[in-house]
Amino acid sequence: MKIQIYSFFDTKTKFYLPPMYFHNAPDAMRGVLRIVKQQPSHQVAQFPEDYQLMHLGEFDDFSGRLHPNEQANF
Repeated sequence: MKIQIYSFFDTKTKFYLPPMYFHNAPDAMRGVLRIVKQQPSHQVAQFPEDYQLMHLGEFDDFSGRLHPNEQANF
């Protein structure tokens, strides 16, 4: 199975937060909503205008290979 890799990009500091793993884009969006609603002290919940969710690539759990996107995007 190929697992999608996402990260929040902080547009102010120009750094990425640690990666998160989801099955697909809708699953990632649900995960983001969960963070914002259930963790109000999370930096993304406190400063949502400073962050962009980026798709970094995918991990193939059969081969163990990472397949990065040439350009991180959402």
